[in-house]
Amino acid sequence: QVLLGLVTGYVQKNKLVLKDFPQPYVASSNGYITKTVQLTVEGDFIKLLKLIYFLETNYNVGKVVAVDFKIAKELRTRKRKLNTTIYIQNVKAETNEETI
Repeated sequence: QVLLGLVTGYVQKNKLVLKDFPQPYVASSNGYITKTVQLTVEGDFIKLLKLIYFLETNYNVGKVVAVDFKIAKELRTRKRKLNTTIYIQNVKAETNEETI
């Protein structure tokens, strides 16, 4: 929820388009829980780079682990749009608490 609010505010202020924000993917192995969030944003290259930098410096709950840039061509307008998919991960140790 914190990430969604942070990204939404930044996107609105900088005239970007938030294309996709699915539920986080959670995996558990070797005593660690890994939560991965994937978000897709459309816009200008420089503004997208500034968004990535903003997330790296201001979002303390997770870490930007990967970024993927793709150009998509719209068929009806024949314009090219730049999309970036940002992957943010949070890894923490599982706590096995037993109730007595």
